[in-house]
Amino acid sequence: MNKIILNGLKKRLDDKKDCWAEELGSAMVPLEIAEETGRVSGYSPEENNLHREDDVDLIYEVREKARMRHQATKELLAARYNKR
Repeated sequence: MNKIILNGLKKRLDDKKDCWAEELGSAMVPLEIAEETGRVSGYSPEENNLHREDDVDLIYEVREKARMRHQATKELLAARYNKR
């Protein structure tokens, strides 16, 4: 489908070499006709705020786990280095 549209646009633009900007503008889909994406249609401000609050509550736990992994890796590398 996109290939058909692209070929049609190329043909129209080749025919209108001097005024291609005006021709391209007429080929664009008006905003009010375009369909909403799933991301836009499924957006709920209230639900988004709840998820953000959950993320803020979990940030300390995530940071602590990352700190512990970092410390474990650091100790492992030190042990391997000192083994030589």
